[in-house]
Amino acid sequence: MFGFITFFKEAGQAIHDNITLLHYCKSESQDSGKVSSVLVSMDRSEFYLYDYATCSTVASIFMVKQEDMHFGKVACAAALFIKKEYRGKPMVNRMVRDLMGAYAKANGCAYYQRSKHLTPYIQLLITKEVPHGRY
Repeated sequence: MFGFITFFKEAGQAIHDNITLLHYCKSESQDSGKVSSVLVSMDRSEFYLYDYATCSTVASIFMVKQEDMHFGKVACAAALFIKKEYRGKPMVNRMVRDLMGAYAKANGCAYYQRSKHLTPYIQLLITKEVPHGRY
């Protein structure tokens, strides 16, 4: 069984669950200082998906609003961390997608974006329309 907690943070406010960020950065060989400084510099909403069975964080989603010249106001995943053992699980993917869509709808965005890393230097930006009446 999964649940989630949401925090709304202004630029300059610390990340709520810094321990999960440090573990993720270590497992992915990323510089946690750089990742943290980028996220802290933005007004953002932080979503933490928890597994009640293990009492641990499964995923962390950092969402921001931005203007896109093609789509107007868009909700963007500034960062999405999913623990390796939970990646590809349908329930986790569905909950992450639903949280992104709900954030977009609550903030008046018709679209949300996420990226997929194809290589360490190439990312594919995926833009999806928020389904009407779903959230």
